[in-house]
Amino acid sequence: MSRISVLRLVVGLLLLAVVFESAPALVSGAKSKLHPSQAAVLAVLGKGGARTFTNCSQASGLICGGNGMVIQMSLNNSQLVGTIPSVIGNLSLLQHLNLGVNQLTGPIPESIGNLTNLSYLGLFNNQLTGPMPPSLAGLSKLQTLTLSDNRLNGSLPDALGKLTALLRLNLDNNSLSGSLPAAISALSLLTYLSISDNLLNGTLPDSIGALSACQNLGLANNTLSGSLPASIGNLTNLVTLGLTNNSLSGRIPASISSLGKLEKLNLGFNLLSGALSNGIRRMTALTRIRLQNTSLSGTLPPGIGLLRRLKQIDLSHTGITSPLPDSMGQLDKLTELLMHGCQLNGSLPALLGNLTALQTLDLGSNSLSGEITSFISNLTRIETLDLSTNQLAGIVPDTISSIQRLRQLDLSYNKQLGGSIPSALGQLSNLTVLAINATSITCPLPSTPCEVPQSPTSAFCQACSNFCTSCSSANDSCSSFASNPCTEDGTCVSLGAANITTASSNYTCLCNPDADLVTTAIGTLTCIKTDPCTSYPSNPCGAGDCIPSPPAPAAAPKKGRPPLNTPYSCRCSAGATAGLGANGLPTCVSPPPPSQEPSNAVAMSTGAIIGIAVAAFAVLVCCITLVFLCWRWRSTSQSRQLANQGWQAEADRSYRKDDFF
Repeated sequence: MSRISVLRLVVGLLLLAVVFESAPALVSGAKSKLHPSQAAVLAVLGKGGARTFTNCSQASGLICGGNGMVIQMSLNNSQLVGTIPSVIGNLSLLQHLNLGVNQLTGPIPESIGNLTNLSYLGLFNNQLTGPMPPSLAGLSKLQTLTLSDNRLNGSLPDALGKLTALLRLNLDNNSLSGSLPAAISALSLLTYLSISDNLLNGTLPDSIGALSACQNLGLANNTLSGSLPASIGNLTNLVTLGLTNNSLSGRIPASISSLGKLEKLNLGFNLLSGALSNGIRRMTALTRIRLQNTSLSGTLPPGIGLLRRLKQIDLSHTGITSPLPDSMGQLDKLTELLMHGCQLNGSLPALLGNLTALQTLDLGSNSLSGEITSFISNLTRIETLDLSTNQLAGIVPDTISSIQRLRQLDLSYNKQLGGSIPSALGQLSNLTVLAINATSITCPLPSTPCEVPQSPTSAFCQACSNFCTSCSSANDSCSSFASNPCTEDGTCVSLGAANITTASSNYTCLCNPDADLVTTAIGTLTCIKTDPCTSYPSNPCGAGDCIPSPPAPAAAPKKGRPPLNTPYSCRCSAGATAGLGANGLPTCVSPPPPSQEPSNAVAMSTGAIIGIAVAAFAVLVCCITLVFLCWRWRSTSQSRQLANQGWQAEADRSYRKDDFF
């Protein structure tokens, strides 16, 4: 075996020894990373679901009774993985089980039904699959069941009807299908029922009216069909009704007006039709009505003005027509009125001017005509105003510029709307959208001076870019100079339109405390320090000496331009010429330097050649020395090799033969 092979073997053995030596440490390290709550549940369930736990007071998420038996397990958001073990059913005295916000997978075990003392079961926000086990019917003391945000499927079991103590049932965001079982009407104590974002179908049973204690009913984002049962009017404790995005049809039953405690009515994105009943006036607790994207028609009932708590009305993309009832002007808490894509016509209702709390007004895509009247300025809190795609005419009132909170203004696709858009809109710093396309509106012409927009990237400047560019140039006299005319000792301030010939009359200089405002020989203003010769980074006279001028007279005029004052003079050196610099102040221009003598160039070239020759000679000597050393090393190596192979005698003879020569 060669030396290299032996060396490789030794290195491999050493690496193997290191791996075996560190293995126990790696295992112990993995155990040390176990979350405390995971360690707790393993301690309880690891030996077949032990009922007692001697160190319960030290375990995170566990509460035990006086006899050491586990009565509460709260391991939500504990990084748990894997399936729920069936031995959990052995914890027969468990009253509270919360395993939410983990990464648990697999089905809910049937043994969960053995926890007959359970009052709270929370398995929400995991990745559980399969149907809801029928054994849930054994949880007769259960008050809260939360299985939302999982991947459960199958139909709702009739066993739910046996959970007669249930107060809250949340099955949102799963894949549950089938119809709502009639047995659910047995849950007379239920206050919260939410099965939104599933695949439920069929109709709402009449028996749903038996849930008289229910305060929240949420079945949104399913495929429920049929009409709303009249029995829904029996849910007199209802605060929130959410049936958005289903396929419900027919009229909204008049019995719904019995829901005097209802605050949020969400029936949008359905096939509901007909007109709203004036009985809505009795629903005085309403704060939100969302009936958008339905087939509702007719006019709004006058009783809507009695709903003084209303903050939001969304009737977008319905068949609601004009006129709007005058009583709507009493809704002084209304912040959103959304009627985009309705059947409104006629002029803008003056009653809108009374809705002073409005933040969003969307009347786009209707058939409104006439002018935008000045009442719009009463809406001082408005942030979004959409009047697009109508038949509005006239001009945009200047008063619209007084709405300081305005963020989005859409007047597009009103072909008869013209005039010049108020330039003051450019001063609205919050304005992010200004749409005037497909109208006859023009941008304003810049005046001198004009109001400069807040930002060249604002919505106003995007719509009227020429105005902003012209206005900025017209108001910036300082930009007509290549550099700051006030030097580093002052700040240039524009006073009006730029004019190269009279620019100095349209700006002034705010000089630093140690500098004076003076007029240069060419009539411009600038700032000069008290000792002008030291106010420049370098000698301002160039090829000459700077001599400060006598100080200006004490009695300087208070108005008009400062007196003509040359702050220093230059005493030019021999050959230099006196003149004025680019800043209009004295300087000295030196003559061009004489050309170099050819002899210097020749001398420099000769020195360079000698240096190169010396360097080349040194490199040659180094190479010869290196070759000699290599030859000696090779001769010695060959001699040693002959000796190691048993040819020493032949080598001796060769050496003796060499002696004769």
